[in-house]
Amino acid sequence: MKVGSLVSLSSYGAKRQFNRMITSANEDNVGVVVEISEYASYPYEVMWSCYLGPNYMSRRDRHSRRELKVARVK
Repeated sequence: MKVGSLVSLSSYGAKRQFNRMITSANEDNVGVVVEISEYASYPYEVMWSCYLGPNYMSRRDRHSRRELKVARVK
């Protein structure tokens, strides 16, 4: 996974309460990786297509690799 990759939440990521802002907007929500911080606990910063979080305007959230999967185009 690299900057510019289209991603969605993995089953692990969808089950986490922390990601409820993403799944409540749309179960099949997709996002784009906009930044990867090498030494952070949650290195992947993702800009989501639909996000109902407290910082609604930016739609960005940080995730671990385990929470994300590469999105498949249908």
